[in-house]
Amino acid sequence: RVTLDRVAPTGSITVDGLVNSESSVKTWISQFINKITFGLFGKNGMGATTTSEDITAGVVSNKYFIAANGYTKEQLDSLDNSQWKDYKGRVSLQANQNAIVYQRIEDAAGNYEFYSTENLVADNQDPAPVVHITPSSPGWGKGVYSAGDNPGFDITVEDPVNNNSYSGLKTITYTIKNGTTGAVETGTLANIGRNEHRQSWKGHVNIDPSKFYSNDVQVVVEASDWSTNEAVSETAKLKVDNKAPVVTFAFDKSDAMNTKYYKNNKTLTITVDERNFDTTYIPKVTSTAGGGYSFSGWSTNGEKTTGVI
Repeated sequence: RVTLDRVAPTGSITVDGLVNSESSVKTWISQFINKITFGLFGKNGMGATTTSEDITAGVVSNKYFIAANGYTKEQLDSLDNSQWKDYKGRVSLQANQNAIVYQRIEDAAGNYEFYSTENLVADNQDPAPVVHITPSSPGWGKGVYSAGDNPGFDITVEDPVNNNSYSGLKTITYTIKNGTTGAVETGTLANIGRNEHRQSWKGHVNIDPSKFYSNDVQVVVEASDWSTNEAVSETAKLKVDNKAPVVTFAFDKSDAMNTKYYKNNKTLTITVDERNFDTTYIPKVTSTAGGGYSFSGWSTNGEKTTGVI
């Protein structure tokens, strides 16, 4: 009896531990993928299992080869046999790598075939969002931003590259909080597709001085990647003041002679209603006598500062 077998064996590759997908498991049945895509992601626990079948001569070998780059069937055929490993059970895929699982199945008649998965990205590195307040210093130079400074913040986010591998950024959001009133503004800066494979992102957000009039404005940026790694930036803080000071003078005129002459010592009380008043400022007084006056210095209570001449 002679058995003629010219049909290559069939097989499958199943990958588990996927994240951000419809299922945590995907199977390729007798497929060979020629195009590299970036749509399948894992973190720490990815793995691959294979099956093989030949209904005529029977399978004599089921081997696998894991590569970071795409191979053609011709390139796989030219690999040294030592580069292929006998399949003995689930193969763990280490974190922080691009991985394509190739399968080589051979039957007893010498027929063989190659199968493969799509590109898999295993990534357990958190993104790195960084916030820079702009401009770098207020125009007034006293550490307080006015509306004229157009306060805001620049954002840079990177998905760290490890072994030439990264899953790519997915979402970037921001939060601005007024620590005085509790007002909060949130927004989504970027929703990046899984196949874009974006490693870095830059952007800018303006701060509304009328909404965030406070000496405790807090800015935070959050980012996530397609392997479900998440990170929060350090909180950036700034002072924003868009209100002009209100100055009032109090002067006792009850002892005036002919409405404008006084012979007793007089006091003038100055009150400044201003959150960020600069107490190094000294009032300017002009006198025909060239002196004869003194200033008490400033005392502050809340947002009101008082001085007496």
